[in-house]
Amino acid sequence: MKRKLVIFSVVMVLCANLAFAGAERSWIRMTALGTISQDGKTFVSDTDHTTWTIANPGAIKGHEGHHVRLTANRLDAKGDSRGGGQIRVIAVKLSTGQTNPSKHK
Repeated sequence: MKRKLVIFSVVMVLCANLAFAGAERSWIRMTALGTISQDGKTFVSDTDHTTWTIANPGAIKGHEGHHVRLTANRLDAKGDSRGGGQIRVIAVKLSTGQTNPSKHK
């Protein structure tokens, strides 16, 4: 019984540490114009040329290599001033002046 109590206590402390470590990061909504890479894994912003890794590449399927307006949640780590990082795409629209070739078949 004593051994189970010790194991339970250790697990609780580890879970608490993970919970507090996760509190240092948050998702922030962003909208940006830019280009999706040919392989669909990254997005480069037009304004500051920041490169973002796309966490859910299935959301941009068919837009690889296109210039788009992207709405996404970006992972913001407190104290990280480098920019870039990871984004989770919510919506993607072709930028004005481009057409989607797959719709004209």
